[in-house]
Amino acid sequence: MLLALIIVIPAYMIWVLALYHIAGSYAGEKPWEIMKNYMPVCKIALKTHSSTASEKYSREAADKCSQLDPRLTKETVPLFTRIHHCGSVLAEVFFAMMISRILYGSVPAPGTMVVFCILLATCSIGTPGLSWGTVMVSLGTLTGILKFGDSGVALMFAVFALHDAFAAACNMTCDGAAVLFLTGYAKRHDMK
Repeated sequence: MLLALIIVIPAYMIWVLALYHIAGSYAGEKPWEIMKNYMPVCKIALKTHSSTASEKYSREAADKCSQLDPRLTKETVPLFTRIHHCGSVLAEVFFAMMISRILYGSVPAPGTMVVFCILLATCSIGTPGLSWGTVMVSLGTLTGILKFGDSGVALMFAVFALHDAFAAACNMTCDGAAVLFLTGYAKRHDMK
């Protein structure tokens, strides 16, 4: 299980950096100031294991960023806190493949994983941003699509418990990049 964390945490870092780079390129802004302002939010999410508990700090961080449109941050930060759970989804997909390999002897077929990823991403939109929210709503996809039995589900909960703080930190840190995308979109289309 420690190996899973050693693999997933750098994957989070790569995802965050890539997302900020892409958002900055799209918006024509330097994203590193936004990322710097979001580091305290990352720390709060690590402590609380919850996106919802970090929302207030995410709004404060977004308000400090001159590149972000303040009218957009007021509306989008609460929205992204509720629907944007990229860290949780990224980790759960990896952990599902790992658990499937350990318990059932093979990684699910690519077509099965595509269906699982689409359903998981859709289900994660409805999670409230609370600890273990994504894994709770994914029980149907784990048992129905990937055919996990009781041991697979129990192992998913155990592994998710170890990394949930890091997933929340990734979720919240990436919200700054998501708002930057929207700011860039509004600028490109002259939206006032």
